[in-house]
Amino acid sequence: MILLHRVSISIAVLLICTSAISQEARIAKAEAIVDAFQAMDARQIVKFVAEDLVRQNGDYQFRAQYEEFLSDVAKSPEYRAAKASAYARVFTEDELDGILALAKNPVFQMYQERNSELQKESRLALASVLRPRAVEFARKIEVLKAAGIKR
Repeated sequence: MILLHRVSISIAVLLICTSAISQEARIAKAEAIVDAFQAMDARQIVKFVAEDLVRQNGDYQFRAQYEEFLSDVAKSPEYRAAKASAYARVFTEDELDGILALAKNPVFQMYQERNSELQKESRLALASVLRPRAVEFARKIEVLKAAGIKR
């Protein structure tokens, strides 16, 4: 019985140590991913969050200051650690390996660099397709409003 108890304790300790090592490896990989995506964060996420804050607060004339503030936050060690921890919680080690390989891929890096241009072009494309349909859509909404339908 004592032998069985010792074996159980040994297995538990081994599992805890393995789990801790695995978590450390996942955090290290997640940090590498955060570092690889830093440029995208600086360009895109900061702009999106700044736009939301500016719109919420009505501070349109201070957009540059919001972006500068958020850029500094996005570059902080605290944000890096928090984001890496999130990646490590959400993804398995194999998934982190795949994301890291993607982040290091030169074609994906080119995609990241041109993504803001692509987003702009996509918005223009959507607007050009939307324009001819907008009048008919507005009519449908008016009919729904007149009928008292809220969804």
